[in-house]
Amino acid sequence: MRLTPHALAGAGLSGVLVLGCAREATPAPQVSAVSAPMTSSAPASAAPAPAQPPSATDATSGAAATPAAPSASPCAEALPEDDWLERNLAETAITGLAEVVSASKTDLGGKGLVKHRYEVRVLEWFVGTGPERLVLTEGAEADAPPRPTGKLLFFSACTESSGVGYSPDTAYFYSVDPACREDVQARVAALAKRIPKKTKNATPAACKRP
Repeated sequence: MRLTPHALAGAGLSGVLVLGCAREATPAPQVSAVSAPMTSSAPASAAPAPAQPPSATDATSGAAATPAAPSASPCAEALPEDDWLERNLAETAITGLAEVVSASKTDLGGKGLVKHRYEVRVLEWFVGTGPERLVLTEGAEADAPPRPTGKLLFFSACTESSGVGYSPDTAYFYSVDPACREDVQARVAALAKRIPKKTKNATPAACKRP
């Protein structure tokens, strides 16, 4: 039987809570708290790691690296400059490239100078002409050794009546590295084409003696 407030009042039970007779409230759904994962972060005041200096490899392989300047060819310095060389060709009687077959040294009487005498085999004539086997002489300081046998010798020389060629001064004979032979031959041949044809029996300027 359902007890109403009037029935309770009639029974003298007003104000008394009757358990088990009231409608139960629908329980509130349970909300489970989801904890966010904790992340670690560096303190705001932490100093950044120092930058590493570039390595030698980075410096040389980077796109902005300056390319190394090309080194000068050793053959370009085998002989003097063109102006000097052209003057030697024009002011002497013969110019050629030869191989030293034998060499000797003669004292000039204690004056601090010596004479170097070379027997050479001419490989190419650039100015003038002569025999394949030639004798060449040049003055030198007493302590200077002659060029060794087998050495290539570029020469611009005057000639004596005997056919011996001689250097009229310093800077007319030059040793040539075999690796530079073709370069020297091509360079001198080009310069020789600029030399005016020599007058027969005329004494070249460098060969005139007082």
